Formats: sequence, C-alpha cells, structure tokens
Amino acid sequence: MRILIVEEEGYAYIGPYTQRLNIETILVRTFRPSWGQVADTRYAREVIDLPDTDDVETLVNIATDREVNAVVSTACLEPYNLRDAELKQILEAEYKIPVIANSLTTVATAFDKFRTTALLSEHGIPTSSNGLAHSIGEAMELAESLAYPLVLKKIKGYSGMGLRLFETNRQLERYLRKKIKFPILLERFLEGIEYSVEVLRFNEQSFAQVAIYKGKTTKNIIMHPIYRLQVAPNPITDIVDDELLATAGRAAAVLDVEGSADFDVIVDVGGIKIIEVNPRIGGVTRLSAASTGINTYEKLIDMAVGNWHPDQLKKEQNVVIELPTTKELTQAIIGKLTHYRGIINVRTIDWMPVLPLTGKLLIKAATYNDAVKITSELAELYSDKRYIDELMQVIPGIG
Repeated sequence: MRILIVEEEGYAYIGPYTQRLNIETILVRTFRPSWGQVADTRYAREVIDLPDTDDVETLVNIATDREVNAVVSTACLEPYNLRDAELKQILEAEYKIPVIANSLTTVATAFDKFRTTALLSEHGIPTSSNGLAHSIGEAMELAESLAYPLVLKKIKGYSGMGLRLFETNRQLERYLRKKIKFPILLERFLEGIEYSVEVLRFNEQSFAQVAIYKGKTTKNIIMHPIYRLQVAPNPITDIVDDELLATAGRAAAVLDVEGSADFDVIVDVGGIKIIEVNPRIGGVTRLSAASTGINTYEKLIDMAVGNWHPDQLKKEQNVVIELPTTKELTQAIIGKLTHYRGIINVRTIDWMPVLPLTGKLLIKAATYNDAVKITSELAELYSDKRYIDELMQVIPGIG
C-alpha cells in the first residue's frame, strides 16, 4: 500500500508507524514550520518540496501519477486546510482515492465563526451568544442585547488572533467609527475556564481525546492562546470531563468532521459552551496523545487503511503539562532539555515577536505531584514563575 502524506507535521510519528505496517509513504512538504519535531524523512519513499503551493492540481497529479491508495493531510494552517479539502473533493469524486481530511463544507463552516455557532445552536449544542452587525447602528443595538463585556472577533478564520474587548458603549462606538469593515461579529465575553478537546472522527465514529485545561478566561484577549499553560487530564475536579468530551463529540458529528478537529470550550456558570472549532491538527494534538496514549497521527493512518475502531481504543491516564518558555533556547540548551527527566518534546517558536516566547516544553509524569515538581524546576530556569503559581492554584493537593 502507498499513502501520500501532505505536510510534514507529525511525520516523525507517521514515518516509523507506516514502516511497521509495511506501508510506503510519499511526503509532500509545502509549509515547513519553524516549530515542532523535525521529521525524519528517511522513512519516505520520496520527498517532494513545493514551497507555499496552493495548487491543488499539482497535488492531484502527484497522487495519481504515483498511484497512491490514500492521502492523509496533516496541514495545520487555514489556507492549506482549504486546499486539502478541495484535493479531497477531487480525488474522492473523480479517482476514488480516499483522503483523510475535512471536507470543503466542514472547513468553510468552521472558518466562519458565526456560521459555526449558528449551526451548532440549531442542533442543541450550547455555544457563546453572538451576532453579526452590518453598521454602527446595528452594532450598538446588538451590544445592548448581548450585554457587556463584549468581544469583537474576525468572522473568518480560526487562529485566535485579531480579538478586541469592549466594556462600554463609548469604547465600542469610538472603535467602530474608525475605518472598520462591516459586517462584524460581536460575542459576549464569558468568564470561566477554557478547555480544548481534540476529536478524531471517521465513518461517523468519533473519539474525543481528553479535556485539556487552558486556564481561566482573561480580558487580556490580545494574548495569543499559545502563551497559556496547558494541563491534561483536567485538574478541576468539579467539572465533569465526560460531559465536555460528549459535547465536543456531538459537535464533531454535526460538523461532519473527518480526520481531526480541535474544539475550544468555555465552562462558565451557565455550563459548557463551544466557542470555536479548528478543523485540523491543532496545538493540543501532541499533548492529547501524550496524556491518553492515543497518537492522532497514527490514527489518521488507521483511517486511511480502513482500520479505524474507536470503540477498541483504551486511554492511559498520564499527567501532561505544556510549559511556555521565555528564555532563549540555544541548541546546547535544547540538547540538554531533550535528556531532562519527564520532557518528551521541545519545540522552539520564533514567530511571536510581540511578547517574549521562545518555545514550549511538553512534560509527562505519572502523577500531578511529579509533573508539578518537574515543571517547577524547569520554570525556574527557562520560564516564568506565574505558571507555577497557576498550577498551585488549580491542581488539588499541590502547594
């Protein structure tokens, strides 16, 4: 069997796994991320570099000329998700080649925040309260009905960027009188705890990985989610994980997810609310896999070969913490960290110039106590003490 892998994200796992299954892989790289685990391309029969291409026809030709049996996309940026959704449509309809990626309908829906929440609400899935406004007058009326504080979001996209918060009519109207393009999306700010849940889905069978704690919501919404401390399993004992996972699973079914999707959820006094959907491999993929022992990249291959049996998957209960780093990670430090007890992944980040962020450390332990001890040691050397203060507050029996 031969599988075309589109993008190198996760190939460090896919390569060895497909070799064990005696599956040939052809790796196409169109975006080489500056973060993440470096792919070992020796597992690939062929590596094809097409820098920044959105040319679907070229990918179609590669798949058909190499006579692949299936395609798996691990793209993790919006333009590439749309490209691979179009690739899926062509290859499945015209060549009967299965493509493990979300469909054009799913990606286009998730790309539109208002459309996403409206669709989920229609199916009884709780979401944040929001609305569209096409003028300043409509925006002010909408603000009164939603109640402050309010968040102004980009209608299109799912990157966690471009948010603004308003607490008064005056603030909102002053901002809107600048050169703002309408329509705009206004959403009620929710005070609660934020989580992410990755859902794997194929042939109408879903598997929700784990509820990942991402901290209390904050009005400092210009801070990109990548700066947050993340913990799995959920350390907040009075929030029911099963309900979080079930809600994300139901949403995945409504959106007809195929492959992987990441659901951002807030739990406030009113309960669980889905606020955004990322129809792709996400920032929590490695953390989820480390916690449950269920490797998303390997499961995408299982889907491609017709071996997707989510009812047979057994979760582990590993405690995993992802710690942002603020100190420079030189090659010497990275080499040292890769041998540090408990660290299972080190990735550098060089695309967040606004605030100091140099990378992420993924820490795995058998208990919360062990995980916090290791994280505390590392935070003293390479990060910020505030992350440890947060851990002490949310993890029971610590501090």
